[in-house]
Amino acid sequence: MILIFVMGLPGETVETMRGEEQEILWLIKKYRESIYWVTVSPLLITIGSQALDDCYKLLSGDLPKKYPWEYYNPLLMTEKYFKHFCSVGLDEVYKTIVRLKKEISGIAPRIVFDSKGLDMARWRGDK
Repeated sequence: MILIFVMGLPGETVETMRGEEQEILWLIKKYRESIYWVTVSPLLITIGSQALDDCYKLLSGDLPKKYPWEYYNPLLMTEKYFKHFCSVGLDEVYKTIVRLKKEISGIAPRIVFDSKGLDMARWRGDK
């Protein structure tokens, strides 16, 4: 199995994210022999999504764009989205992902853990 989770969806709180974290760990413990890969990433704003439209509306005065997607930057849009539309902060999502990586490696070290390029050292406090 390959498991994919997105954290930081609109309406998610620290409490619901903790519940999701526990659910992921429960799945890993129960199905560890059947799981090959786990991806856990923060919500990323993509072209064509309602979230991107919301961000453009929020930033409309800041971006002098000629074409609808001219200034699309997924990381900038994701930061703006978390700041203005989510109950949980992007930092908390990153820290949760780092905790999950550590926990999963302790439960089933052979499972590949993908955090979509997240700098683990930064969020562990190593940097």
